[in-house]
Amino acid sequence: MSASEKTLYHCYRKLCILIYRKLCIVIYRLHFKLRKYIILKRLINSIIVFDGLVFDEANVDTAILELSTNSDPKGFYWTKTIPNNIDSTEFHFRTYSQFESETRYEIFEYRGPEWENIKTKLVKDSIPLKELRKISLGMKLRENDEFIRTNQSADYPDPIIFGKDIGLYKPLKYERYFSWINSIKIGGTQSIKVYKHKPKILIQAIRNLSLSRRIVGTMDSEGVFFIGTVNGLTPVNSKKDFIINEYYLLAIINSTLMNAYFKSKYTTISLTSAFLGELPIKVADKEVQENIAKLVIDIFNNQGAEEELLKTIDKSIYRLYGIKESEIKIIEEISLN
Repeated sequence: MSASEKTLYHCYRKLCILIYRKLCIVIYRLHFKLRKYIILKRLINSIIVFDGLVFDEANVDTAILELSTNSDPKGFYWTKTIPNNIDSTEFHFRTYSQFESETRYEIFEYRGPEWENIKTKLVKDSIPLKELRKISLGMKLRENDEFIRTNQSADYPDPIIFGKDIGLYKPLKYERYFSWINSIKIGGTQSIKVYKHKPKILIQAIRNLSLSRRIVGTMDSEGVFFIGTVNGLTPVNSKKDFIINEYYLLAIINSTLMNAYFKSKYTTISLTSAFLGELPIKVADKEVQENIAKLVIDIFNNQGAEEELLKTIDKSIYRLYGIKESEIKIIEEISLN
């Protein structure tokens, strides 16, 4: 391939990626509008959600929606079952008011009145994460193999983090390098201020649905670059004076409680800013924040002995949100399922 052909190819590929990104935005907005329309117009007769992946290649849940212009205006019937058990499954009546209060009109799984009470506790006096932190998806390079190497050198001086490099409270290890100045970026966050901000929380942006833990985050204390399989959290410009300890915030995001909350709302491999931004964050006083932050710092300093510290952090988060002992079992069943 000649130099001119190669240039033309990369221009064409970049155009295709831009069109794809625009199409994804359009589809996302249409999905939101469609959900809003069928809920506000009271068009649902019933919803059947199949438990588990129906197809071998599936990465989201499969559901059947029965729509009608003569549906019950108060609500509809919902169930979760397996394909061979539809005729004998138990349906639950769900009111439209449950979904009208959702920012994006998500129709989430029904898990019983106890879980609904827990969700109420979570959002009461909490602030959505999107109001506290800007959630930025990492950069997309023209070609990873073209600009990334496994050895650091003068030509490839800058460490860059992939989603697979992020573990729960695991210190970052640099295994890939590139050049911020010389690389060609065709998508994602391109503000160097985002990458160089420290400390900042990094969260895996893609998680397989077969994994029980949906949210996995760690701390970047050096201001590192990251690729498009990672979300980075940086402060937002807000008139509201919310002082949040970064390690305290990481404890909430990584907690079993937030994992259960996220799993109950979203069945997708992508942890987008729209989804993560809805996490309800309690802004505790300075002393509480510092006590919880200290536990997180202890985990980073005592790798290999995290289990008891994780339990202690979870207990602290449960107390923070007013969760009772009887409710913890429900939360952990959702989180670990």
